[in-house]
Amino acid sequence: MAGNDTEAVYLIRRLALVVEAINKFERQADRGMSAAELQEALRLAQAEMDYSADDDWRHRHWLREHGMDAIVKGALRLATHKILGEEPAFGGMHSKSVIEQGIKTLEELKRPRRHLGE
Repeated sequence: MAGNDTEAVYLIRRLALVVEAINKFERQADRGMSAAELQEALRLAQAEMDYSADDDWRHRHWLREHGMDAIVKGALRLATHKILGEEPAFGGMHSKSVIEQGIKTLEELKRPRRHLGE
């Protein structure tokens, strides 16, 4: 919203749409939506490392998932600005940084695989 005179109005409209969706859920489910359910509905899934396993394959799988998650999140932020017809704050610096971090994470997959006993 930084530097955008109309963004506050759009934010209020988007919040109204969220409230409408929650009300629709509550009518159809015949119960209220918990804070945990709302939090989960608004949050993108995140890759999690299986720390119980110490093998290279699981680590590499996590790197791929984590890297792709970061790239998608950054890209979605930039795409949202485009769809809304607005310039991202600071030229999209944060979103681009998130994408670059995801790419760096995926670059780790290019390293040679470890073999058993190494």
